[in-house]
Amino acid sequence: MNWLSRLIDSLDDAINPIVVKELRQALQGRFITGTYIIFLVFQILVLGFTVLTDLPKARDVPIGRDVFQALFYVLLAACVLIIPVNASQRMAKERSETDLDLYYITTLSPGSIILGKWAAALIIAFVLYSSSMPFLAFTYLLRGIDLPTIFFILVSGFVCVVVATLLGIFVACLPTTMAFRKIVDIGAIIFLLYFFGGSILFFEETIRKGFGFSMISKSYLELATVVIAYLFFGLRILYLFCVAFISPPNSNKALAIRKNITWVWFISFAISLGIVLSSREDFPLSVWVFCTTALLTVGFPAAVSEREEWGLRIRRTIPTTFLGRVKSYIFFSGWGGGLLWMLSLFSLTFLFNFLSELLLDSFYKGKFLSVLFSKNAQIFSSWLYFILAYSLFTNFIRTKFLKSYFPKSITWVLVLFLIAFFCITPLLASYLIFGSQIPETNFFNPFLIQDYQWGDSVRFFGFIFAIISLIMNIPLLIENFSRFKPAPIEALEKLANSNSQNIRNND
Repeated sequence: MNWLSRLIDSLDDAINPIVVKELRQALQGRFITGTYIIFLVFQILVLGFTVLTDLPKARDVPIGRDVFQALFYVLLAACVLIIPVNASQRMAKERSETDLDLYYITTLSPGSIILGKWAAALIIAFVLYSSSMPFLAFTYLLRGIDLPTIFFILVSGFVCVVVATLLGIFVACLPTTMAFRKIVDIGAIIFLLYFFGGSILFFEETIRKGFGFSMISKSYLELATVVIAYLFFGLRILYLFCVAFISPPNSNKALAIRKNITWVWFISFAISLGIVLSSREDFPLSVWVFCTTALLTVGFPAAVSEREEWGLRIRRTIPTTFLGRVKSYIFFSGWGGGLLWMLSLFSLTFLFNFLSELLLDSFYKGKFLSVLFSKNAQIFSSWLYFILAYSLFTNFIRTKFLKSYFPKSITWVLVLFLIAFFCITPLLASYLIFGSQIPETNFFNPFLIQDYQWGDSVRFFGFIFAIISLIMNIPLLIENFSRFKPAPIEALEKLANSNSQNIRNND
C-alpha cells in the first residue's frame, strides 16, 4: 500500500490550495448552500407539479420542451448570474487594502490564485449541473425534445458559465478606486443580464429547431471552429489580464500578455484565412479584422497609460545588446514599447488584410466578392486612426504640461475625456453660433466615418491627425527608449545584499 499512499500524497500536493480554501468557505457559508437548496426545491416542485397535472396530456401534447426550458433557464440563471457575482465579491473582498499584502507575501503565483478562484466557482456550478441532470433527462420521456438537443444545450450552457465566471473574476481584479468600483460593478451586472438574455435567445432558437447530427456539415464545422478558437483565445487573454492585475506593481506585467496576444493574433489569422480559402466566404477574415480592431481600440489608450520608469526587478532582465534591447522594449511593460507593439499589430493587420484580398482574388480569378470586406476594413482602419491620434495627442499634452497633475496610470481617462470633448463641443458651438451643424465641426468626430456626406473627409482628417500626433511623440519615444537600459552591477549587488539581510532577519 506504500505506492497507493504515495499516489494519494502526490495528488493531495497537486490540488490547488485556493480551490480547497474556496470550496471549504463556500460550503460553510449560507449563500451557496441556500442557493443549492432553493434550486433543488424548485426543480422538485416543477417536475412534481408537471407529473401530477400534465402527465395525462403528454400522450397527445408533448410537454418535455416546456418543462426543460423552465428547469434549464433557472439552472442557467443560478450559474450565470449568482455564481459569478459571488466569485467576484469574494475576490474583490480579498483585494481590499487591508488584505492586499496577502497577495504579495504568498508563495503561490498570481496564475495559481486566479486558476484556483476560477476552478472553485466552476466546481460549484458543476455541482448544480449534476444535481439537475436527472430532472433534465426526465423531460426526454415527456416528449418534445431529443437527447442530442439536451446534450448540446447543457454543454453550451456550461460554456456560458465558464465565460461569465471569468468575467466576474476579471471585474474583481480591476485596479480601481472604491467610488469607481461601484460603477464598474453596476456595469458588470448589467452586462451579465444582457449576456444571460442573449444566451436565452440562442437556446430558445436551438430548442425550436432542434440539434441533430444530421445538421453537422462542412460549413457548420467551419463556423464552429471559428467560434471555439476565438472563445479559447478570448478566455486565455482575459485570464492573463487577471494575472497581471494582481501581480506586484514592480513586476513585468505586460510581457506575457503581449507575447500571448501576438501568437493569438497570428494563429487566428491563419485559421480564418484557411477557412476563407476553403469556403469562399469572407466572414471569418472579417471577424478577425473586427476583433483586432476592438483589441487595438482598447489597447492604444491602455498603452499610453503604462509606466515610464522600470525598477531593478525588470532592468536586471534587459539584454545588453542593442537588438535585444529593442525586442525587449517592445514586449516589456512601458508606454513606449506598448505603443510600438500596438502600431506593429495595426500595420500588420491591414497589410495582411490587403494581401489576403489579392490572394483571394487571384485564387478565384476575380470571382471573390470582397467589396463589403474591403469597405469594412477601410472603416475599421479609419476608426483606429482617430483612437491612435487621440491617445498620442493626450500622451503628449499630459507629458509636457500636466505631468505633475495627473499620474501616468490615468492617461486613458484623459483620452476618453478628450474624445468626448472634441465630439460634443464643436457640435454645440456650431449650433450656438451658426444655428445649424456645419461640416467643419465633424472632422474630430470618429463616429462619423460612415457618414455618406462627410465620411471621406473625416477619414482623411483622422489619418492626418494620427500622423501629426505620431510625429509629436517621436522625441518622447526616443527619450523613453534611452532610459531602457540594464541595471548597473552595483545596483544588482546592493539588491542581492539587501535580500540576504532580510532573509537573515526573518530567520
